[in-house]
Amino acid sequence: MNIEKLIKQLGKALASTVMQEDVTMYENIDFENVNSLTILPITLKNLILKGEYNKAENVLFNEVTKHPSKEVYSIAEDFYNILLSKSDDELIKNNFSKCEIYQGLKEIKNIIEKSKLTKS
Repeated sequence: MNIEKLIKQLGKALASTVMQEDVTMYENIDFENVNSLTILPITLKNLILKGEYNKAENVLFNEVTKHPSKEVYSIAEDFYNILLSKSDDELIKNNFSKCEIYQGLKEIKNIIEKSKLTKS
């Protein structure tokens, strides 16, 4: 078997384990059309892996303020669901809480709804 193929398979398996999702969805990224919404989930997951939950939330709020949309809300839901899967001890260790999770999602929803009202 080709050693390069083995290394690639090992890398996919490791990435799949670390990111807790199927890596194949990232294989065909069109780098010519990358935008902030493409990069946002990757950035948030990277910061979560580093334990930088507050910094990740700041990045999320910055993006939702610039681009309030259903897409950003969906990314926010995924972000907060990942944090909800963390134990209370893990959240506290990284200066975060379950209360902040619910509050953050509510605030993001309010920002998006407010932007719809001002556009009407």
